[in-house]
Amino acid sequence: MYNTKMFIQTIEYQKTLFDSSFAAMVTLQNQGQQMMNQAFEKSPLLSDDSKNMCSSWIDFVKQNNETCKEYADSSFDKIKEFFAESKPVSSAEKPSAATGKKSG
Repeated sequence: MYNTKMFIQTIEYQKTLFDSSFAAMVTLQNQGQQMMNQAFEKSPLLSDDSKNMCSSWIDFVKQNNETCKEYADSSFDKIKEFFAESKPVSSAEKPSAATGKKSG
């Protein structure tokens, strides 16, 4: 029972760590997008095709970020369910190290 609780707490910690790191990455990407948009607005050298391509690329990255987050969340949930469903083995069911050894 204790091991199951420990595994679930570890998984929850890892999920929190992933969520925090992922949120930081998304924040940096959003800031980069805003900087790029400001640069595009003020740059007369870039054509509309270049701006559209970069806009499409940003949308693609955002969509893949969402997909990655969904996959990670579902994987964490599956692992958590796996450990939550496992039943602890009692000492009567555990194979003994002394089985097969003669004492004395």
